[in-house]
Amino acid sequence: MKKLLYFLPVILVIVILTKGCGYENPMVSNDQILITDGPIDSGMYTIHMGQIFQTLLSTSNNVRIGVLKIWYDTNKFYFKFVADNAYYLKNLHLAAVKERSSIPLTGNCPNIENFNYQVHNLVHGVTYTFTVPYIYFKPPRTFYISSEVEYENRSSDDPKCTVAWAKGVPFWNCTEFSRYFGLRYSAGNH
Repeated sequence: MKKLLYFLPVILVIVILTKGCGYENPMVSNDQILITDGPIDSGMYTIHMGQIFQTLLSTSNNVRIGVLKIWYDTNKFYFKFVADNAYYLKNLHLAAVKERSSIPLTGNCPNIENFNYQVHNLVHGVTYTFTVPYIYFKPPRTFYISSEVEYENRSSDDPKCTVAWAKGVPFWNCTEFSRYFGLRYSAGNH
């Protein structure tokens, strides 16, 4: 009987942890889980020479405002921003770096003004392409991207910039809406 009394608290803790008692786990927040129609997004993708990788540009409310297309040839990587018909691109901030830790942060959130590629005050911008020399990313054949887009609604009489990000995973412990993702690429002819 004494042994049962010693194991009863252990069994009770196991039952509570597995059952959850109807309470949310305080170690997991909705900000850390990306729920999609498919599997959970790992934030790491693969691109091959001759292919175009495409990801959505969307708001914190999951409103699609356009796409970011990425491809490369033997000399350069291309990052092309394309707005959907209802929007204009105004300001673009792109961090394309070899290591995730090299994305400029202030605290735990991205510092877009320190991103390595930027363009401001596009007039009726529908597309814009940044080019980055291929040599910048080798080795290790993986790089990370974070991109914030400020855009305007074409139908609005009051042009004000609204924010969208390239689809990805949230920055750890950042309370602001922001995203990043990684790309692995094949060596091609290099």
